[in-house]
Amino acid sequence: MLAWALYKNGRAREAQAAMTEALRLGTPDARLFFHAGMIHRALGEADRAREALARALALNPHFHVLQAGVAARALGELRAQR
Repeated sequence: MLAWALYKNGRAREAQAAMTEALRLGTPDARLFFHAGMIHRALGEADRAREALARALALNPHFHVLQAGVAARALGELRAQR
């Protein structure tokens, strides 16, 4: 996915634009919401990051063998920052 590749290459602002387009269709995909949450987190958008990560885990708390744990930890950190 373009948004995730941009994010991983330190281009979070560009990743956000690509993620907005990817989410436009409304597909209930936990990995997509995880990616969105991590992008929002990188941009300092804590509320949007919490919402996306929570949605990812609500859809499927085991959506990926590694990334589900990353999502849970990131969400916990964001909630603790409130």
